[in-house]
Amino acid sequence: SYVLLVRGRDFAPTYSGGFYIEREEHTDVNVQLQKGGTLTGMVTDPNGNPLAGAKVTLRGRDYHEWNQNSILADSIGDPNNVPLITVKTDSKGNFLMDNAYPGEHQVEASHSNFLTTYAGISVMADRSNQVGEIRLEMGASIHGTVTTKSGSTAAGATVFLNLKDTNGGFFSRKALADAKGRFAYDGLQPG
Repeated sequence: SYVLLVRGRDFAPTYSGGFYIEREEHTDVNVQLQKGGTLTGMVTDPNGNPLAGAKVTLRGRDYHEWNQNSILADSIGDPNNVPLITVKTDSKGNFLMDNAYPGEHQVEASHSNFLTTYAGISVMADRSNQVGEIRLEMGASIHGTVTTKSGSTAAGATVFLNLKDTNGGFFSRKALADAKGRFAYDGLQPG
C-alpha cells in the first residue's frame, strides 16, 4: 500500500489517495494540486520577548503531541493527512510559511527550552493568513551529574530520558554528559 506526496512550485503539498501495487504497472494515480496559503506570525518567550530559532510546524486539527511520541509515529503521521511543513523563526521571532495546505489546522510552535504550544488557524488558499503571537511557556528541567562507581565524573556518558504516557505513546530524549559529567533537559511537560 502506498500514497504519493506531490510538491509543486507555488502549490500546497498534497497526498494522493492510497493505492496498492503488486507486479503490474499502476497508472491511475491522480493528484489535484491547489494553491496554498501563507502563514505569518511571531513566537515569543514567557515575557513576550521574540524567540529566535523556534520551530513552527503545520499540523492537522486532530493532531496531538502524543502522535509523534507513539511507537508507530513514523507510519501513522498526521491523522488529518496534512503534509508536513516546518519553518524556523528569524532573529526577531517572526516566521513565514509559504504554500500551507488550505483548511482548518493548528500551528505547532516548539523550542528546546520551552513547552510546545498549539494555535488553531484557518488557512485560506492564495491568501496571507495571520497567526499572531504564539507565546511559549517554560517547561520543567532536569539537571544532574553522571559519576562512575569510584566517584569520578563520567564525561561523554549518554543519558536517556523516557516517559510512558497514558495514551500508549513513548517519549525519549538523550543527552551527552559534558567534560564534568553534567547533563540537562529543559522544556519538559509535567509527567
